[in-house]
Amino acid sequence: MDKFKICGRVLIWLPAIFIAITIFSFSNQNGDESQGLSNKAAEVILTAGDNLGLVKFTDTNTKANMIEDLQVPIRKCAHMGEYAVLTMCIFIAFMFNGVAFRWSRILSLLLTIIWASSDEIHQLFIAGRAGRFLDVCIDTFGSLIFLGIVSLIHHHLEVKKEKNIFSELDL
Repeated sequence: MDKFKICGRVLIWLPAIFIAITIFSFSNQNGDESQGLSNKAAEVILTAGDNLGLVKFTDTNTKANMIEDLQVPIRKCAHMGEYAVLTMCIFIAFMFNGVAFRWSRILSLLLTIIWASSDEIHQLFIAGRAGRFLDVCIDTFGSLIFLGIVSLIHHHLEVKKEKNIFSELDL
């Protein structure tokens, strides 16, 4: 195997490593920093909704309550999204390195669950944060959403390939 292939097989893991480090850095924020980030995200979403005419504020108190109500869904969606991206990066790295489709899915899911679990353990040591099994489940659900989409696409391509093979035989 030449040096470029070896280099490619190693470099393809960099996006997964980058995402894992990013997740770790978000988890390293104390409770106040994390809540502040969620507040900003909720405020941006509500401001966009207001500009589009989807949300109307009667007063600043209403906006503050809406921001508070949006925090949990924003956090959980962010968890699912970041772990879906992590799974995608791991999956691509396995596929690029020649691991079979089925095993790439299984190994990607397992590595994501391990990272999510270790991340929640890490949060036990951060002020104002807590490690929760429910968050591991939410992270895993994000991973499963990505893998479900990949599986549906793969299945569709396999069916299409079979139809093409059979249509060529009929000629």
